[in-house]
Amino acid sequence: METPYLETLNQKPEHPVLEDIRSLASNLKIPIIQKDGMQLITQLLLISGARTVLELGGAIGYFAIFSTLNANVRVTSVEVDPRLMETAAQFAQTAEVASRIDFINADALKLEASAFREYDLLFIDAAKSQYQKFFTMYSGSVRKGGIIVSDNLLFRGHVEHPETIISRNRRQLVNKIRQYNTWLKEQPGFLTYFYEIGDGIAISIKE
Repeated sequence: METPYLETLNQKPEHPVLEDIRSLASNLKIPIIQKDGMQLITQLLLISGARTVLELGGAIGYFAIFSTLNANVRVTSVEVDPRLMETAAQFAQTAEVASRIDFINADALKLEASAFREYDLLFIDAAKSQYQKFFTMYSGSVRKGGIIVSDNLLFRGHVEHPETIISRNRRQLVNKIRQYNTWLKEQPGFLTYFYEIGDGIAISIKE
């Protein structure tokens, strides 16, 4: 398959560990943010001058490692699955960025959100059905003028085209994502726009 034109323009030299992570994620069907979404967030980090990032749903470390390789940030990454977090830590060692990533093996919904300091950017990519709870709990951990990024808001096109869903459980999940999108759009104190990049991204600026 021919590479899309704009994608060819966006190809830049990168650390080989990033391709290794994408390959493992593909083989094991571990969901990670798509590359074009990660490129957009990297631009946000650089433009905003962000230094501290909180990630909910670290998986095997793609977001945290990509961020620390391409921007001058320190990332706190929360992941509930200890096996995924261990893999992420190994990749971070390989990429030589382990000293700039704090891995926390925990359910983000069971942590004391108020214990987290103010971050420049919050990345939400954990359990999709709980996005509203994550946003509500952790938006206070973002400084005024900071950024909250929510990923997977199109969920493989099903949110925009729910008629394509066969599974009842999948339909319930998609309905929750749709509800979150509507709720997020109307959140006071945040300026939010939605983008058809990757699997659908919302960028919310805390006013």
